[in-house]
Amino acid sequence: MSTVLSLTLPFFGLIFLGFMAAKFFRKEQPAGDWLTIFVVYFTVPALLFSLLSKAPIEELGNMSFIVATTGSTLLVFILAFLLATSRHKKGIAATSLQAAAGSYSNCGYLGVPLAVAAFGSSAAIPATLIVCFDSLLIFLLVPVFIALGRSDRPGFGTVLSDIVNRIVFNPLILGCVAGIFAAYFEFMPPGPINRVIEYLSTAAAPCALFALGVTVGSRSVERSSAGVSTNIFFKLIVHPLVLLGVLLLVGITGVWLKTAVLIASLPTALGVYVIANQAQVETQNVSSTILYSTVISLITITSILYIFELGFLPE
Repeated sequence: MSTVLSLTLPFFGLIFLGFMAAKFFRKEQPAGDWLTIFVVYFTVPALLFSLLSKAPIEELGNMSFIVATTGSTLLVFILAFLLATSRHKKGIAATSLQAAAGSYSNCGYLGVPLAVAAFGSSAAIPATLIVCFDSLLIFLLVPVFIALGRSDRPGFGTVLSDIVNRIVFNPLILGCVAGIFAAYFEFMPPGPINRVIEYLSTAAAPCALFALGVTVGSRSVERSSAGVSTNIFFKLIVHPLVLLGVLLLVGITGVWLKTAVLIASLPTALGVYVIANQAQVETQNVSSTILYSTVISLITITSILYIFELGFLPE
């Protein structure tokens, strides 16, 4: 257990420092915005590119893994959506955001650095594949549901344009796609550019975790409601259990299994709040889910890593 805590506590320590900084230095919020831009558009995409560009191209086409992980996220999204629809009667737009909060992990900021730290460089490929395809799934589904739930329902072209913009200009997806192309064509950036990428990649984990804490700490939250509690239950409990069952069913084991289950057990991604804030739907619910799931995930992530350490899963 001490080994596991020595791994998880520094990660959550950086998140906590960012959270406290947001509480104590509220006047410096514009600087926090620039830090978020630096993380989202530069350091994390550079890390994803660096990891994927060096990967064997045959491993990037592991379709059974991609279908199993993305399909599991979709299944949890559907289950959360159906439950929220039956219980809360908030409309399709709000319900889709609740479903996303219960199924979309913080795989970019937290997942890739934590997986690599826990399982070594061999976890980089499955972690980045999950970032790419889970992001594609959520940024495809949720805008459609939001558009369908609006009273002034936009035309098909407007909805399609919004989805394409969210996917094509998503920096995490762009970093993954660029890395896959670099791996396929065996492209290595020129020396000075490659060093810049290495500098950004090195800065990704500490800056992303600190920025996550700042972002969570600067958002207003509400008392945990039934909707927030349900979101957290789906995200931290249902998602990893469903994914574990599906991966075992299709015969995926070892580091790829552990990486996927670990990422499924992570808190809700900040990207869900971005969509909610732009649509002005369920912002309080999503913000509270992100905060509380991040705090509680310290317990669930530590527990899962301890289970891995005990060797309860097939290698």
